[in-house]
Amino acid sequence: MQGAGLTSTITAASQTIAAGTVVNVLCLHGDATESALSWTQSAGSGTIYSYSTIMRGPTPVWTTIVPYAVGFVKMDDGYTLFAQIDGEPDAIAIGKPITTRFVQRGEQKLPVFTMTDHQ
Repeated sequence: MQGAGLTSTITAASQTIAAGTVVNVLCLHGDATESALSWTQSAGSGTIYSYSTIMRGPTPVWTTIVPYAVGFVKMDDGYTLFAQIDGEPDAIAIGKPITTRFVQRGEQKLPVFTMTDHQ
């Protein structure tokens, strides 16, 4: 993601602050400026931290794919990202490794996590 455009990769901005703490952001708010951050491309892999199965879609686009899972994934790059987790809800488990792909949902191109056997 550079500026406002979404591409087929995940990127995150980070800045190291006092005591080695790294701040990760996927969008900028308030007084933050892009010049204060550096953009890096994610490897797109991580592990499932938590998830929930959605039984009722919030919009017609999402209603067509219920049930589906969403969750937090601890990315190998050091940040946590929330998105859809692709797969049968009964097969999803905390700690399982994932990779990322992008899908079109209505007018949006969104990251979707896919479970993998590789760590």
